[in-house]
Formats: sequence, structure tokens, C-alpha cells
Amino acid sequence: MAPRIERYFEKQHGKSLGSPKDIRFVIYDHEMWQLCLNHINESDLVADYGSGAGTLLYNVRRFSNAKLLGIEQAEAAIKQFKCLIPQTNITKGDIMNTPFKNECIDFIFSTMVIEHVDDKNFAREVYRTLKPGGYFFVTSVIKGKNAWYFYKNDSGETVLEPSHLKEYKSIRDLEDVLKPIGFTTIKSSSPRICFPLVDPFFRLLIKFSGIKKFVRKKNLLEWKPIEFLRLSTQIPIPGYYAVEILAKKHL
Repeated sequence: MAPRIERYFEKQHGKSLGSPKDIRFVIYDHEMWQLCLNHINESDLVADYGSGAGTLLYNVRRFSNAKLLGIEQAEAAIKQFKCLIPQTNITKGDIMNTPFKNECIDFIFSTMVIEHVDDKNFAREVYRTLKPGGYFFVTSVIKGKNAWYFYKNDSGETVLEPSHLKEYKSIRDLEDVLKPIGFTTIKSSSPRICFPLVDPFFRLLIKFSGIKKFVRKKNLLEWKPIEFLRLSTQIPIPGYYAVEILAKKHL
């Protein structure tokens, strides 16, 4: 992963609001999540490539007895991960060149990561480490014709995050990355991407009140009332959708 992107993720996790425990902050499509759980229950080893602060694997652990593994480069994210799910293994490493053996993992997650890296090379690395018949759940961003957000890239174009190397035009656009490598799509969806209106307020409160350490120590932003407030105040981002794909590696 490029040093510029590494620095970006370190900065993002450094100012993070915390790691909500609700899976709806990570996977938007409820049916997709249930389908993933069905396959996870048949898996021995489940990994999250670009695991961040651990929200996804926290939820997997609630429903599965599989061995769980995260891989992440940002130190700030790893610290949050260890606080949220201390019993789960996390490896500090590059998702483009993981230290894992060929065909050793049953199910691999990667949410909102592939758009930050060379997508084809990343998909090849997932394919290399996934067992034949194993599953890959990947999410990213679809940018519609009238999409708008606060950020712009170096070319002056609207982007959801300034570090995105690519924002897909459709579900098929991402499927065309996976199919030539040897993946078959099991299910796909394109729910709206939403933003919690209260998040800027919480960031300002934490920044200017001097309670950042207290918030992290007490996991204040993971309390159910605050999670509910963040979920209930979400609004769609104009023109932006998620792309969520569950794919299977050829036998």
C-alpha cells in the first residue's frame, strides 16, 4: 500500500469517533449480512482484509465459532481493534502482499478498502489466499452521475474520500474486476450510502471539550443510545451508493 494512503488511514483513525458495534455501520444490506453468516457458520478461518477498528469481526464473533483474523496497517486502528475484540488475532501488514499461505482462508471480508488500492492486484491476493470454493465479501463505492460530497480529488472531481483511486460506476464495474480472476458473484446489491448528521457535532464536542481520552476509555460512542442516535439521523449522500458483492472462488 502506498505511503500516502497509509498516512491517510493513520490520520483518519487518529480522529475516529470510535468503533460502533452495530453491523449496520459496515454492511447496509441485511439480507446480504444474513447470507454471509450462513457461509461463515461453515467456515474454520474468517479474515478481514483492511480490518480497521474491528467492527465487522466483532459482529462475526457474535455468531460464529470460526477462528478470526484481521490484517491492518494503521497503528491507531490496530489499537482500537485490540480494545474492541482483544481475543481476536490481528496482523500488522499490507493487504496487497499478505503473509498468509496459499489457499488457507475459508471466508474473506474487505469493506470499503478496494477503492483505495490497485483493485485487480488486491483481488488477485484475495484469490491466492482463499481456499477453492471459499467466499469473498467485498464492498465499495458507486458514484452516480449527479453525485456530490465535500471532498475533491487532485483533478477537482467530487469524491467520497480524497484517497480513493477509483469510484465504480455500477455493480458490474466491480464484478468485471473479480470475474476474470476466477470469482463468481453469488449475490450483489447497491444500497444508498448514508451519513450520520450528528457525527460533526460529536467530533466538535470531543475536539473542544478535552474528553477524547475519556470517550475512548469508556467507549462512550459505542453505547446503545448513541449508536441508535447515529443510525436514526443518517441521511443519503447525493448520488452515492454502496456496492456489496458476495463472490465465490472457483473450485
